[in-house]
Amino acid sequence: MLYELGVAELQSGAAESARHLREAVDELEDATSSPEIVLAYSQAMEVAGQISPSTLDLLRRTSVRMREVDVDLHWRIEGQMIIAAHFDPELYPLVADQLATPPDDSVRGGSGAGVLLAAWASEETRRGASRARAVDYATRAMQSTLHDPSTRFLAANFLYALAFAGEVEEAARGYEVAIALAQTQGDVLTLAILYLFRGALLRAQVGDLRGAEEDLQPIERMAFQDAAALQPYWRGYLAEILLERGDLAEAQRLVEQPPAVAQQGHFLNFFRVRGLVAFQAGSPEQALTEFRAVGDLARSLRIENPAFAPWRSEAALALHRLGQPQEARELAQEELELSRRWGAARNIGISLRALGLVEGGRTGEKLLREAVDVLTHSPARLEHARALVDLGAALRRANSRSEARQLLRQGIELAHQCGATALVTRANEELAATGAHARTILLSGLDALTASERRVAQMAAEDLSNKEIAQTLFVTVKTVEQHLGRVYRKLDIGSRRELAAALAAPA
Repeated sequence: MLYELGVAELQSGAAESARHLREAVDELEDATSSPEIVLAYSQAMEVAGQISPSTLDLLRRTSVRMREVDVDLHWRIEGQMIIAAHFDPELYPLVADQLATPPDDSVRGGSGAGVLLAAWASEETRRGASRARAVDYATRAMQSTLHDPSTRFLAANFLYALAFAGEVEEAARGYEVAIALAQTQGDVLTLAILYLFRGALLRAQVGDLRGAEEDLQPIERMAFQDAAALQPYWRGYLAEILLERGDLAEAQRLVEQPPAVAQQGHFLNFFRVRGLVAFQAGSPEQALTEFRAVGDLARSLRIENPAFAPWRSEAALALHRLGQPQEARELAQEELELSRRWGAARNIGISLRALGLVEGGRTGEKLLREAVDVLTHSPARLEHARALVDLGAALRRANSRSEARQLLRQGIELAHQCGATALVTRANEELAATGAHARTILLSGLDALTASERRVAQMAAEDLSNKEIAQTLFVTVKTVEQHLGRVYRKLDIGSRRELAAALAAPA
Protein backbone atom coordinates (compact mmCIF):
# COMPACT_ATOMS: atom_id res chain seq x y z
CA MET A 1 0.00 0.00 0.00
CA LEU A 2 2.85 2.40 0.82
CA TYR A 3 4.43 1.56 -2.54
CA GLU A 4 1.25 2.22 -4.53
CA LEU A 5 0.62 5.43 -2.60
CA GLY A 6 4.20 6.59 -3.20
CA VAL A 7 4.01 5.88 -6.94
CA ALA A 8 0.71 7.77 -7.25
CA GLU A 9 2.23 10.71 -5.35
CA LEU A 10 5.35 10.59 -7.51
CA GLN A 11 3.29 10.90 -10.70
CA SER A 12 1.45 13.91 -9.27
CA GLY A 13 4.61 15.51 -7.90
CA ALA A 14 3.63 15.30 -4.24
CA ALA A 15 6.47 15.85 -1.75
CA GLU A 16 5.38 12.90 0.39
CA SER A 17 6.32 10.40 -2.34
CA ALA A 18 9.94 9.92 -1.19
CA ARG A 19 8.89 9.51 2.46
CA HIS A 20 6.21 6.90 1.74
CA LEU A 21 8.46 4.93 -0.61
CA ARG A 22 11.25 5.00 1.99
CA GLU A 23 8.77 3.59 4.49
CA ALA A 24 7.85 0.91 1.94
CA VAL A 25 11.53 -0.06 1.61
CA ASP A 26 11.93 -0.16 5.41
CA GLU A 27 8.95 -2.49 5.73
CA LEU A 28 10.70 -5.11 3.59
CA GLU A 29 12.78 -7.79 5.26
CA ASP A 30 15.07 -7.75 2.21
CA ALA A 31 14.55 -4.71 -0.04
CA THR A 32 16.46 -6.31 -2.92
CA SER A 33 13.67 -8.88 -3.25
CA SER A 34 11.27 -6.11 -4.39
CA PRO A 35 13.08 -4.30 -7.21
CA GLU A 36 9.97 -2.36 -8.30
CA ILE A 37 9.83 -0.69 -4.87
CA VAL A 38 13.57 0.05 -4.91
CA LEU A 39 13.31 1.58 -8.39
CA ALA A 40 10.34 3.78 -7.45
CA TYR A 41 12.12 4.89 -4.29
CA SER A 42 15.27 5.86 -6.18
CA GLN A 43 13.20 7.83 -8.71
CA ALA A 44 11.48 9.74 -5.91
CA MET A 45 14.81 10.51 -4.27
CA GLU A 46 16.23 11.68 -7.59
CA VAL A 47 13.32 14.05 -8.19
CA ALA A 48 13.73 15.41 -4.68
CA GLY A 49 17.46 15.92 -5.31
CA GLN A 50 18.34 13.60 -2.44
CA ILE A 51 20.16 10.68 -4.06
CA SER A 52 22.82 9.42 -1.62
CA PRO A 53 25.55 6.75 -1.64
CA SER A 54 23.21 4.51 0.36
CA THR A 55 20.55 4.80 -2.36
CA LEU A 56 23.10 3.80 -4.99
CA ASP A 57 24.25 0.91 -2.82
CA LEU A 58 20.67 -0.33 -2.52
CA LEU A 59 20.31 -0.16 -6.32
CA ARG A 60 23.62 -1.98 -6.78
CA ARG A 61 22.70 -4.84 -4.44
CA THR A 62 19.31 -5.19 -6.13
CA SER A 63 20.96 -5.20 -9.54
CA VAL A 64 23.35 -7.98 -8.53
CA ARG A 65 20.44 -10.06 -7.25
CA MET A 66 18.48 -9.59 -10.51
CA ARG A 67 21.40 -10.37 -12.85
CA GLU A 68 20.62 -14.06 -13.09
CA VAL A 69 16.89 -13.75 -12.40
CA ASP A 70 15.71 -11.11 -14.90
CA VAL A 71 18.35 -9.61 -17.18
CA ASP A 72 16.07 -6.84 -18.48
CA LEU A 73 15.33 -5.73 -14.92
CA HIS A 74 19.06 -5.91 -14.17
CA TRP A 75 19.73 -3.60 -17.16
CA ARG A 76 17.07 -1.19 -15.97
CA ILE A 77 18.60 -0.92 -12.49
CA GLU A 78 22.09 -0.46 -13.95
CA GLY A 79 20.80 2.34 -16.18
CA GLN A 80 18.96 4.03 -13.35
CA MET A 81 22.14 3.97 -11.23
CA ILE A 82 24.06 5.79 -13.96
CA ILE A 83 21.31 8.38 -14.43
CA ALA A 84 20.98 8.94 -10.67
CA ALA A 85 24.73 9.65 -10.35
CA HIS A 86 25.16 11.78 -13.46
CA PHE A 87 24.86 15.17 -11.76
CA ASP A 88 26.60 14.65 -8.45
CA PRO A 89 30.42 14.92 -8.32
CA GLU A 90 30.53 12.62 -5.28
CA LEU A 91 28.23 9.96 -6.71
CA TYR A 92 29.54 9.86 -10.28
CA PRO A 93 32.75 7.95 -9.36
CA LEU A 94 30.59 5.35 -7.59
CA VAL A 95 29.17 4.11 -10.90
CA ALA A 96 32.60 3.50 -12.48
CA ASP A 97 31.85 -0.23 -12.71
CA GLN A 98 28.61 0.43 -14.58
CA LEU A 99 30.46 2.74 -16.99
CA ALA A 100 33.36 0.39 -17.58
CA THR A 101 31.66 -1.58 -20.37
CA PRO A 102 29.35 0.11 -22.93
CA PRO A 103 26.24 -1.88 -23.93
CA ASP A 104 26.62 -4.02 -27.05
CA ASP A 105 24.01 -4.97 -29.65
CA SER A 106 22.54 -7.64 -27.36
CA VAL A 107 21.09 -4.91 -25.11
CA ARG A 108 17.73 -4.35 -26.77
CA GLY A 109 14.10 -5.35 -26.59
CA GLY A 110 12.65 -4.65 -23.17
CA SER A 111 12.11 -1.39 -21.30
CA GLY A 112 15.03 -2.21 -19.01
CA ALA A 113 17.34 -2.31 -22.04
CA GLY A 114 15.84 1.04 -23.03
CA VAL A 115 16.74 2.62 -19.69
CA LEU A 116 20.33 1.36 -19.89
CA LEU A 117 20.62 2.66 -23.45
CA ALA A 118 19.13 5.99 -22.38
CA ALA A 119 21.76 6.27 -19.66
CA TRP A 120 24.50 5.58 -22.17
CA ALA A 121 23.04 8.05 -24.69
CA SER A 122 23.37 10.65 -21.95
CA GLU A 123 26.86 9.46 -21.02
CA GLU A 124 28.14 9.60 -24.61
CA THR A 125 26.65 13.07 -25.00
CA ARG A 126 28.38 14.28 -21.84
CA ARG A 127 31.73 12.95 -23.05
CA GLY A 128 31.21 14.41 -26.52
CA ALA A 129 33.50 11.85 -28.14
CA SER A 130 31.13 10.03 -30.51
CA ARG A 131 27.94 11.63 -31.77
CA ALA A 132 27.20 8.49 -33.80
CA ARG A 133 27.26 6.27 -30.69
CA ALA A 134 25.06 8.70 -28.76
CA VAL A 135 22.48 8.73 -31.57
CA ASP A 136 22.56 4.93 -31.84
CA TYR A 137 21.97 4.48 -28.10
CA ALA A 138 19.23 7.13 -28.09
CA THR A 139 17.41 5.68 -31.09
CA ARG A 140 17.43 2.18 -29.61
CA ALA A 141 16.30 3.55 -26.23
CA MET A 142 13.33 5.33 -27.80
CA GLN A 143 12.10 2.08 -29.33
CA SER A 144 11.96 0.46 -25.88
CA THR A 145 10.83 3.00 -23.31
CA LEU A 146 8.24 5.49 -24.55
CA HIS A 147 5.23 3.18 -24.17
CA ASP A 148 6.14 1.94 -20.67
CA PRO A 149 4.74 4.32 -18.02
CA SER A 150 7.33 3.19 -15.48
CA THR A 151 10.28 4.14 -17.74
CA ARG A 152 8.87 7.09 -19.73
CA PHE A 153 9.92 9.19 -16.74
CA LEU A 154 13.53 8.76 -17.99
CA ALA A 155 12.86 9.57 -21.65
CA ALA A 156 14.44 13.02 -21.41
CA ASN A 157 17.84 11.33 -21.04
CA PHE A 158 17.85 10.13 -24.64
CA LEU A 159 15.65 12.85 -26.15
CA TYR A 160 18.06 15.62 -25.21
CA ALA A 161 20.91 13.47 -26.58
CA LEU A 162 19.14 13.41 -29.96
CA ALA A 163 18.57 17.18 -29.85
CA PHE A 164 22.19 17.92 -28.90
CA ALA A 165 23.32 15.67 -31.75
CA GLY A 166 21.26 17.70 -34.23
CA GLU A 167 18.65 14.96 -34.77
CA VAL A 168 15.86 17.42 -34.01
CA GLU A 169 13.09 15.83 -36.07
CA GLU A 170 13.58 12.47 -34.35
CA ALA A 171 13.68 14.18 -30.96
CA ALA A 172 10.50 16.14 -31.75
CA ARG A 173 8.65 12.93 -32.67
CA GLY A 174 9.81 11.30 -29.45
CA TYR A 175 8.62 14.19 -27.31
CA GLU A 176 5.28 14.28 -29.11
CA VAL A 177 4.59 10.58 -28.46
CA ALA A 178 5.77 10.70 -24.84
CA ILE A 179 3.75 13.85 -24.04
CA ALA A 180 0.58 12.42 -25.57
CA LEU A 181 0.92 9.22 -23.53
CA ALA A 182 1.66 11.10 -20.30
CA GLN A 183 -1.41 13.29 -20.86
CA THR A 184 -3.61 10.25 -21.50
CA GLN A 185 -2.43 8.54 -18.32
CA GLY A 186 -2.54 11.65 -16.11
CA ASP A 187 1.18 11.46 -15.27
CA VAL A 188 1.65 15.08 -14.25
CA LEU A 189 5.29 14.86 -13.19
CA THR A 190 6.48 13.15 -16.39
CA LEU A 191 4.44 15.65 -18.40
CA ALA A 192 6.14 18.56 -16.64
CA ILE A 193 9.59 17.04 -17.21
CA LEU A 194 8.90 16.49 -20.91
CA TYR A 195 7.58 20.03 -21.42
CA LEU A 196 10.57 21.40 -19.52
CA PHE A 197 13.22 19.69 -21.63
CA ARG A 198 11.36 19.94 -24.93
CA GLY A 199 11.01 23.67 -24.47
CA ALA A 200 14.59 24.32 -23.42
CA LEU A 201 16.62 21.64 -25.19
CA LEU A 202 14.69 21.29 -28.42
CA ARG A 203 12.43 24.22 -29.23
CA ALA A 204 14.77 26.92 -27.94
CA GLN A 205 17.76 25.33 -29.67
CA VAL A 206 16.04 25.31 -33.06
CA GLY A 207 15.04 28.93 -32.59
CA ASP A 208 11.38 28.52 -31.64
CA LEU A 209 11.46 30.80 -28.60
CA ARG A 210 7.69 31.33 -28.61
CA GLY A 211 7.15 27.57 -28.56
CA ALA A 212 9.78 27.18 -25.83
CA GLU A 213 8.10 29.81 -23.70
CA GLU A 214 4.78 28.10 -24.38
CA ASP A 215 6.20 24.85 -22.96
CA LEU A 216 7.88 26.42 -19.91
CA GLN A 217 5.52 29.12 -18.68
CA PRO A 218 2.68 26.85 -17.46
CA ILE A 219 5.06 24.47 -15.66
CA GLU A 220 5.15 26.66 -12.56
CA ARG A 221 1.47 25.83 -12.10
CA MET A 222 2.12 22.12 -12.47
CA ALA A 223 2.65 19.90 -9.47
CA PHE A 224 6.42 19.85 -9.42
CA GLN A 225 7.12 22.68 -7.01
CA ASP A 226 8.10 19.94 -4.56
CA ALA A 227 10.44 18.32 -7.11
CA ALA A 228 13.51 20.19 -5.89
CA ALA A 229 15.91 18.77 -8.48
CA LEU A 230 13.83 20.25 -11.31
CA GLN A 231 13.66 23.80 -9.97
CA PRO A 232 17.17 24.92 -11.07
CA TYR A 233 16.45 23.64 -14.58
CA TRP A 234 13.12 25.40 -14.88
CA ARG A 235 14.42 28.71 -13.51
CA GLY A 236 17.55 28.67 -15.65
CA TYR A 237 15.88 27.57 -18.87
CA LEU A 238 13.01 30.04 -18.58
CA ALA A 239 15.38 32.88 -17.63
CA GLU A 240 17.46 32.25 -20.76
CA ILE A 241 14.39 32.30 -22.98
CA LEU A 242 13.11 35.50 -21.36
CA LEU A 243 16.56 37.06 -21.81
CA GLU A 244 16.34 36.33 -25.54
CA ARG A 245 12.79 37.70 -25.55
CA GLY A 246 14.08 40.99 -24.10
CA ASP A 247 12.81 40.64 -20.52
CA LEU A 248 16.04 41.15 -18.57
CA ALA A 249 14.29 42.09 -15.30
CA GLU A 250 12.27 38.86 -15.11
CA ALA A 251 15.31 36.81 -16.10
CA GLN A 252 17.27 38.42 -13.25
CA ARG A 253 14.47 37.62 -10.79
CA LEU A 254 14.43 33.94 -11.76
CA VAL A 255 18.16 33.37 -11.19
CA GLU A 256 18.69 35.76 -8.29
CA GLN A 257 18.53 33.09 -5.58
CA PRO A 258 19.47 29.44 -6.21
CA PRO A 259 16.81 26.91 -5.12
CA ALA A 260 17.70 24.62 -2.22
CA VAL A 261 19.02 21.42 -3.83
CA ALA A 262 21.76 19.23 -2.40
CA GLN A 263 23.15 17.92 -5.70
CA GLN A 264 25.18 20.76 -7.21
CA GLY A 265 25.31 19.19 -10.66
CA HIS A 266 21.72 20.26 -11.23
CA PHE A 267 22.91 23.89 -11.19
CA LEU A 268 25.16 23.59 -14.25
CA ASN A 269 22.83 25.50 -16.55
CA PHE A 270 21.43 27.71 -13.77
CA PHE A 271 24.88 29.20 -13.05
CA ARG A 272 25.57 29.52 -16.77
CA VAL A 273 22.37 31.50 -17.34
CA ARG A 274 23.14 33.66 -14.32
CA GLY A 275 26.37 34.50 -16.14
CA LEU A 276 24.47 35.37 -19.32
CA VAL A 277 22.14 37.61 -17.33
CA ALA A 278 25.07 39.38 -15.65
CA PHE A 279 26.80 39.87 -19.02
CA GLN A 280 23.62 41.31 -20.54
CA ALA A 281 23.23 43.60 -17.52
CA GLY A 282 26.72 45.06 -18.10
CA SER A 283 28.71 43.12 -15.49
CA PRO A 284 31.31 41.01 -17.34
CA GLU A 285 33.27 40.43 -14.11
CA GLN A 286 30.29 38.75 -12.45
CA ALA A 287 29.53 36.87 -15.66
CA LEU A 288 33.08 35.51 -15.79
CA THR A 289 32.83 34.35 -12.17
CA GLU A 290 29.66 32.42 -13.00
CA PHE A 291 31.12 30.89 -16.18
CA ARG A 292 34.24 29.76 -14.31
CA ALA A 293 32.00 28.12 -11.69
CA VAL A 294 30.20 26.27 -14.49
CA GLY A 295 33.55 25.10 -15.85
CA ASP A 296 34.66 23.81 -12.44
CA LEU A 297 31.37 21.98 -11.99
CA ALA A 298 31.46 20.49 -15.50
CA ARG A 299 35.00 19.19 -14.94
CA SER A 300 33.99 17.59 -11.63
CA LEU A 301 31.22 15.76 -13.52
CA ARG A 302 33.54 14.94 -16.44
CA ILE A 303 31.35 16.82 -18.90
CA GLU A 304 33.46 17.85 -21.92
CA ASN A 305 30.84 18.39 -24.61
CA PRO A 306 30.06 22.09 -25.28
CA ALA A 307 26.55 21.00 -26.30
CA PHE A 308 25.80 20.64 -22.58
CA ALA A 309 27.07 24.09 -21.66
CA PRO A 310 29.21 26.25 -23.98
CA TRP A 311 30.80 27.92 -20.95
CA ARG A 312 34.22 28.26 -22.58
CA SER A 313 33.00 30.46 -25.43
CA GLU A 314 30.84 32.49 -23.04
CA ALA A 315 33.76 32.97 -20.65
CA ALA A 316 35.92 33.92 -23.65
CA LEU A 317 33.50 36.71 -24.58
CA ALA A 318 33.52 37.99 -20.99
CA LEU A 319 37.35 37.93 -20.96
CA HIS A 320 37.39 39.74 -24.29
CA ARG A 321 35.13 42.43 -22.85
CA LEU A 322 37.50 42.72 -19.87
CA GLY A 323 40.54 43.16 -22.08
CA GLN A 324 42.14 39.74 -21.55
CA PRO A 325 42.52 38.53 -25.17
CA GLN A 326 45.04 35.71 -24.68
CA GLU A 327 43.01 33.68 -22.20
CA ALA A 328 39.86 34.46 -24.18
CA ARG A 329 41.48 33.10 -27.35
CA GLU A 330 42.69 29.93 -25.60
CA LEU A 331 39.25 29.12 -24.18
CA ALA A 332 37.48 29.82 -27.49
CA GLN A 333 39.95 27.66 -29.43
CA GLU A 334 39.61 24.83 -26.92
CA GLU A 335 35.83 24.87 -27.26
CA LEU A 336 36.03 24.92 -31.06
CA GLU A 337 38.17 21.77 -30.99
CA LEU A 338 35.68 20.03 -28.69
CA SER A 339 32.73 21.16 -30.83
CA ARG A 340 34.36 19.86 -33.99
CA ARG A 341 35.00 16.53 -32.24
CA TRP A 342 31.28 16.27 -31.38
CA GLY A 343 30.34 17.35 -34.89
CA ALA A 344 26.94 19.05 -34.39
CA ALA A 345 26.59 22.15 -36.58
CA ARG A 346 24.99 24.25 -33.85
CA ASN A 347 27.90 23.89 -31.45
CA ILE A 348 30.52 24.39 -34.16
CA GLY A 349 28.73 27.58 -35.19
CA ILE A 350 28.57 28.87 -31.61
CA SER A 351 32.29 28.22 -31.10
CA LEU A 352 33.31 29.75 -34.44
CA ARG A 353 31.27 32.86 -33.70
CA ALA A 354 32.85 33.31 -30.26
CA LEU A 355 36.38 32.83 -31.59
CA GLY A 356 35.63 35.25 -34.42
CA LEU A 357 34.50 37.94 -31.97
CA VAL A 358 37.58 37.37 -29.80
CA GLU A 359 40.02 37.46 -32.73
CA GLY A 360 38.53 40.49 -34.48
CA GLY A 361 39.96 41.97 -37.68
CA ARG A 362 40.29 39.95 -40.88
CA THR A 363 40.78 36.69 -39.00
CA GLY A 364 37.65 37.33 -36.96
CA GLU A 365 35.66 38.19 -40.06
CA LYS A 366 36.74 34.93 -41.71
CA LEU A 367 35.68 32.92 -38.65
CA LEU A 368 32.31 34.70 -38.50
CA ARG A 369 31.72 33.93 -42.18
CA GLU A 370 32.51 30.28 -41.47
CA ALA A 371 30.02 30.34 -38.56
CA VAL A 372 27.32 31.70 -40.88
CA ASP A 373 28.10 29.02 -43.49
CA VAL A 374 28.01 26.19 -40.93
CA LEU A 375 24.71 27.37 -39.46
CA THR A 376 22.95 28.22 -42.75
CA HIS A 377 21.69 24.68 -43.34
CA SER A 378 21.40 23.64 -39.69
CA PRO A 379 18.17 23.67 -37.65
CA ALA A 380 19.76 26.20 -35.23
CA ARG A 381 17.99 29.28 -36.60
CA LEU A 382 18.64 31.52 -33.60
CA GLU A 383 22.39 30.86 -33.69
CA HIS A 384 22.34 31.50 -37.43
CA ALA A 385 20.63 34.84 -36.81
CA ARG A 386 23.18 35.71 -34.13
CA ALA A 387 26.10 34.92 -36.45
CA LEU A 388 24.56 37.02 -39.25
CA VAL A 389 24.17 39.99 -36.92
CA ASP A 390 27.70 39.70 -35.53
CA LEU A 391 29.19 39.39 -39.03
CA GLY A 392 27.14 42.38 -40.16
CA ALA A 393 28.34 44.39 -37.17
CA ALA A 394 31.98 43.43 -37.90
CA LEU A 395 31.63 44.50 -41.53
CA ARG A 396 30.01 47.77 -40.46
CA ARG A 397 33.02 48.51 -38.27
CA ALA A 398 35.29 47.64 -41.23
CA ASN A 399 33.30 50.18 -43.31
CA SER A 400 31.80 47.53 -45.64
CA ARG A 401 28.39 49.08 -45.15
CA SER A 402 26.52 47.66 -48.13
CA GLU A 403 27.18 44.01 -47.23
CA ALA A 404 26.73 44.82 -43.55
CA ARG A 405 23.20 46.13 -44.20
CA GLN A 406 22.30 43.03 -46.20
CA LEU A 407 23.50 40.67 -43.46
CA LEU A 408 21.91 42.69 -40.66
CA ARG A 409 18.54 42.72 -42.45
CA GLN A 410 18.74 38.94 -42.89
CA GLY A 411 19.63 38.57 -39.22
CA ILE A 412 16.75 40.79 -38.13
CA GLU A 413 14.25 38.83 -40.23
CA LEU A 414 15.46 35.49 -38.89
CA ALA A 415 15.67 36.73 -35.28
CA HIS A 416 12.11 38.01 -35.57
CA GLN A 417 10.94 34.61 -36.82
CA CYS A 418 12.59 33.07 -33.76
CA GLY A 419 10.94 35.56 -31.39
CA ALA A 420 14.38 36.85 -30.31
CA THR A 421 13.34 40.38 -29.39
CA ALA A 422 16.65 41.32 -27.77
CA LEU A 423 18.62 40.30 -30.87
CA VAL A 424 16.25 42.23 -33.15
CA THR A 425 16.82 45.35 -31.04
CA ARG A 426 20.60 45.01 -31.12
CA ALA A 427 20.64 44.28 -34.85
CA ASN A 428 18.49 47.33 -35.54
CA GLU A 429 20.96 49.47 -33.61
CA GLU A 430 23.76 48.14 -35.81
CA LEU A 431 21.65 48.72 -38.92
CA ALA A 432 21.01 52.32 -37.89
CA ALA A 433 24.77 52.77 -37.41
CA THR A 434 25.26 51.94 -41.11
CA GLY A 435 23.00 54.86 -42.01
CA ALA A 436 20.00 52.67 -42.88
CA HIS A 437 16.57 52.84 -41.29
CA ALA A 438 15.76 50.37 -38.53
CA ARG A 439 13.41 47.59 -39.61
CA THR A 440 9.98 47.76 -38.02
CA ILE A 441 8.19 44.42 -37.97
CA LEU A 442 4.62 44.54 -36.75
CA LEU A 443 3.35 41.53 -34.83
CA SER A 444 0.26 40.01 -36.41
CA GLY A 445 -1.37 36.64 -36.86
CA LEU A 446 0.52 33.79 -35.19
CA ASP A 447 3.34 36.11 -34.11
CA ALA A 448 0.90 38.14 -32.03
CA LEU A 449 -0.16 35.16 -29.90
CA THR A 450 1.29 34.85 -26.41
CA ALA A 451 2.80 31.57 -25.24
CA SER A 452 -0.34 30.67 -23.28
CA GLU A 453 -2.62 31.57 -26.20
CA ARG A 454 -0.59 29.42 -28.59
CA ARG A 455 -0.79 26.42 -26.29
CA VAL A 456 -4.55 26.73 -25.74
CA ALA A 457 -5.12 27.24 -29.48
CA GLN A 458 -3.05 24.17 -30.36
CA MET A 459 -4.91 21.97 -27.89
CA ALA A 460 -8.28 23.27 -29.09
CA ALA A 461 -7.23 22.52 -32.67
CA GLU A 462 -6.52 18.94 -31.55
CA ASP A 463 -10.19 18.62 -30.51
CA LEU A 464 -9.69 18.86 -26.75
CA SER A 465 -12.66 20.39 -24.96
CA ASN A 466 -12.29 23.56 -22.88
CA LYS A 467 -12.59 21.45 -19.73
CA GLU A 468 -9.87 19.03 -20.90
CA ILE A 469 -7.57 21.94 -21.76
CA ALA A 470 -8.19 23.53 -18.35
CA GLN A 471 -7.38 20.27 -16.55
CA THR A 472 -4.19 19.76 -18.57
CA LEU A 473 -2.93 23.31 -18.00
CA PHE A 474 -4.16 23.60 -14.39
CA VAL A 475 -6.28 26.70 -15.10
CA THR A 476 -10.00 27.43 -14.99
CA VAL A 477 -12.38 26.85 -17.90
CA LYS A 478 -13.06 30.60 -17.95
CA THR A 479 -9.34 31.28 -18.47
CA VAL A 480 -9.36 28.90 -21.45
CA GLU A 481 -12.41 30.69 -22.90
CA GLN A 482 -10.71 34.09 -22.52
CA HIS A 483 -7.54 32.81 -24.24
CA LEU A 484 -9.55 31.39 -27.14
CA GLY A 485 -11.46 34.65 -27.55
CA ARG A 486 -8.20 36.56 -27.95
CA VAL A 487 -6.86 33.89 -30.33
CA TYR A 488 -9.91 34.24 -32.60
CA ARG A 489 -9.48 38.01 -32.74
CA LYS A 490 -5.75 37.91 -33.45
CA LEU A 491 -6.07 35.20 -36.12
CA ASP A 492 -9.22 36.80 -37.58
CA ILE A 493 -11.25 33.60 -37.39
CA GLY A 494 -14.70 32.94 -36.04
CA SER A 495 -14.77 29.37 -34.76
CA ARG A 496 -12.85 26.42 -33.39
CA ARG A 497 -13.13 24.62 -36.74
CA GLU A 498 -10.84 27.20 -38.37
CA LEU A 499 -8.05 26.87 -35.80
CA ALA A 500 -6.09 24.01 -37.37
CA ALA A 501 -5.76 25.78 -40.73
CA ALA A 502 -4.90 29.11 -39.08
CA LEU A 503 -2.17 27.55 -36.92
CA ALA A 504 -0.67 25.78 -39.92
CA ALA A 505 -0.41 29.00 -41.95
CA PRO A 506 3.00 30.67 -42.39
CA ALA A 507 3.82 33.14 -39.61
